[in-house]
Amino acid sequence: MSATATILATIGNEPEIRELRPGMEMWKARLKVPRKVRRNGEESVTEDWWSAVCFGRLVEDLRGAKTGDVWVLSGPCYPEQWEGRDGDMRTTLNVKVASATKVSEAPRAKAAPAARDYPDEDIPF
Repeated sequence: MSATATILATIGNEPEIRELRPGMEMWKARLKVPRKVRRNGEESVTEDWWSAVCFGRLVEDLRGAKTGDVWVLSGPCYPEQWEGRDGDMRTTLNVKVASATKVSEAPRAKAAPAARDYPDEDIPF
């Protein structure tokens, strides 16, 4: 039995593409997924981090994904437990992407306005 997840996520790091063998690529990235939390009657937003991986033709669909872009990703998911350096057990949430749809691009830095060239007689000082 397996679980499937459909998540609305922000790409959290620059995705990595590796060639596993000729003609077979793998795409891998970390995803930031916001989640509402209610404690003592107060609501706040926290973030869960997922690891995403895909292979084959989906790599082409995700090749242009950049940090900060928002995507809807869907596929089988599974937790992975591991021991941290401090000895505490940790869990990573993983999704093997089966479908991907881009929702929006990350905001890009705006270019500074071009300097205007004024004739000397127009400068007010």
